Amino acid sequence: MQFKKNMKIRFIFFTALFLAIGFMPTVSIITEATAAPFFAQEQKLEQTGSLWVATYPSGAKVSVEGKLVGTTPLYLKKLPVGTLTISLEKTGYPKRQKTIEIKAGKGQKLHLTMVDSIPAVLDIRSIPDVAEWSIDGKIKGVTPQFLDKIPAGIHQVTVNKPGYHEWVESFEAKNGQLTIITAKLRPKEYKLTLLTEPQNAKVEFLDGVKSYTPGMLMKPGKYVFWISAPGYEQKKGRVTLKDRDWVGLVHLQKLSKTTSKSRAKNSKKLKRLSYEPIVTTPKQKMSQPETPLNHNISAASLITAAQIDINNGRLFSPVGNNANEKLQQILKREPDHSLAKKILKKVQKLAKSGYLTYVRIFPISEKRKAERYIGLIKELNLPAFLLPTTVKGRPYFRVCGGLYPNRKQAVKARDKMLANLGAKEIILRRYRVTLF
Repeated sequence: MQFKKNMKIRFIFFTALFLAIGFMPTVSIITEATAAPFFAQEQKLEQTGSLWVATYPSGAKVSVEGKLVGTTPLYLKKLPVGTLTISLEKTGYPKRQKTIEIKAGKGQKLHLTMVDSIPAVLDIRSIPDVAEWSIDGKIKGVTPQFLDKIPAGIHQVTVNKPGYHEWVESFEAKNGQLTIITAKLRPKEYKLTLLTEPQNAKVEFLDGVKSYTPGMLMKPGKYVFWISAPGYEQKKGRVTLKDRDWVGLVHLQKLSKTTSKSRAKNSKKLKRLSYEPIVTTPKQKMSQPETPLNHNISAASLITAAQIDINNGRLFSPVGNNANEKLQQILKREPDHSLAKKILKKVQKLAKSGYLTYVRIFPISEKRKAERYIGLIKELNLPAFLLPTTVKGRPYFRVCGGLYPNRKQAVKARDKMLANLGAKEIILRRYRVTLF
């Protein structure tokens, strides 16, 4: 009985011991299984970093270890710790590559310039402007022009314009600096040849700058010339030199003999337009307040003469012989003369707001040339007259291209003369009585 009791006790002891040993590994495994996720997460957080990538210019594609991740500017998160290869690409710029070491829990910055140097800026101009230009053989546009993004270094600029020699010059573009270039173009010269009949006729340019010789070199532009020979009628001509040499033939007609009939006809024509000027001495003015009228001059003749004075700018000339005096004579005789009143209002308006056009000035000795200029202006259906003047005490003739009631009409006439006469400059001036 006692033996059975001991055996029972032993069985219970060993069973408990066995169970205790069997439960020990199970507890250990459960402990490790529940603790592992926490420690693994902590270890993973410590193995990442971040990177900020920026480029000049922006818009570059960013690849990390060969994988495209976006374009700059770009912020990259949770990058694995260690060495990474960052590649940057942008059209028109060289490829960039950089090796970055990512550190755990830290943010880093990467700034790269896509160009080898900061581009320069060019301001290109020319005299005259509106000329085609190119840089390093590539046409860019017409002057004036402002061009940026020029790589640093030596470049060649070429400027071309019809009628001018080619302009070429090299310049050095420096990093981030502005370069101003002004191309002064030199006009090409072309040969001018005039063949005349009869031969050896005299050729004179209207501007009087050069004397003509066959095959002479002239700059591009418009020229007016006169051709004359003894016993022949004078003839004028125009030529425009643009992009090639010019050769022309001019045939002069012989002068016709003046007959007695034609002389008589011309003299009658002059008598119809003539009038007798009224001249009074200072003594006559004091004794006679009003100037006596000459009733032999008709109102029609005075109006015709007044119109001639208006066309020649003689409105209120202080020396007499002007449109105002002739019209006043008519109104003293016929106070209700409607045409005289109308023309007088025109004269007063011209004197108040009229504009003169000064075309050229000639010495008294060159009156013939001045009169030729007058003829050319009148061929443009514009009024013209000679205005006597003085420059530094010397007498001159000033060619005036008409008197106009306002500036707008004067500008229109000036532009027409500039386009057809080849004049370099025409000046506008307000009308002044003291000029005449």
